[in-house]
Amino acid sequence: MAEEGGDWLDRLLGWLMDEGRALAALPTRLNSALGRLESGDLVVTARAAPDLERSLRGLGHSVDRLVASVVFAALLLAGTLLVLNGERPIGLAAMGLGLLTLVLVLLRAR
Repeated sequence: MAEEGGDWLDRLLGWLMDEGRALAALPTRLNSALGRLESGDLVVTARAAPDLERSLRGLGHSVDRLVASVVFAALLLAGTLLVLNGERPIGLAAMGLGLLTLVLVLLRAR
């Protein structure tokens, strides 16, 4: 039992010593970093997460499908309105383009 009591105390003291050393070195490290910053020698690099490119590509494909779906809906609606107002050939052409857009959206979704 006495060994267990001393073990946690040794670990605590070791941790306190490590943290104390890091804390004591902090002003020197900060002074060095600020000096490099003031002289323009501090270089900071940032990298994106590895899966960010894949996520952005997926987002781009989703936006492309959304835009194509809106174009499909607009062409279908415009074609219907044209057919109802007596412009049958133009309306059918717009509906055909809308259906072509729908087919392209469905094929690209795979």
